[in-house]
Amino acid sequence: MYCKKCGKLMSESSKFCPGCGTSTGILGGEMVKEPWRQNTLPPETPPPPETVYRGVEPQRPQTGSGQAADGSTGGVFFGILKIVIGIIAAVILFNACNSDGTSENVGNTGSNASDGGSRATATKTPTATSAPTSTPTPIHHTSYTARELFNELEVNAYNAAQNHKGEYVVITGGLYIIDSSGDYFSINDPYEEWSFDSIHCSIHKDQRLLDKLSGFQKGDLILVTGRITDVGEIMGYSMDVEDISVAR
Repeated sequence: MYCKKCGKLMSESSKFCPGCGTSTGILGGEMVKEPWRQNTLPPETPPPPETVYRGVEPQRPQTGSGQAADGSTGGVFFGILKIVIGIIAAVILFNACNSDGTSENVGNTGSNASDGGSRATATKTPTATSAPTSTPTPIHHTSYTARELFNELEVNAYNAAQNHKGEYVVITGGLYIIDSSGDYFSINDPYEEWSFDSIHCSIHKDQRLLDKLSGFQKGDLILVTGRITDVGEIMGYSMDVEDISVAR
């Protein structure tokens, strides 16, 4: 049995505790049970006092895995909590960046689509504008007599060609030859009887010009409007005819 005061182990027949001297209540070999002590367990043995060594940290009892040295799990829990919070923050930041880029792309796409739609609409329904009218440059025709052109050809055929080839002219001369096929006619100097110089006038069977030409006779003084196409010292002048009229 144990001493009820100090808890020291002693024999069942001991009348006094060998540790503290307290009476055990045994009289004549029988233990007298106090009414308030009945059905009570003996006191637990107190833990032995810790031995403290100067300068040495006392060793604390080892704890189970996942627990701190002081018996708490707070350090590990807060460490795991920090890691989880960091992961969640990184995921939120990543999603926010992606959503911003996506919305920007969508906005750009929408604006481009709206711009393209407006351009397409403008293309489908163009603004009616009047086409610019170009005024043709009037062609200036220089007036000559057949005699003036012949004199210049006799003096210097090269200069005559440089001055008159391609020139638009109105020539006054006498009707000399009329082609039977209606392809051309010629004029000369009406005041020079023995001159063989002439100007070859091509009408290319133009019915309008043929109708006018049919109203004239050889020797009539006429005005021939057209463009000089060739100048030669032997063949003289050649021209394409635009109009024929009576010289007044």
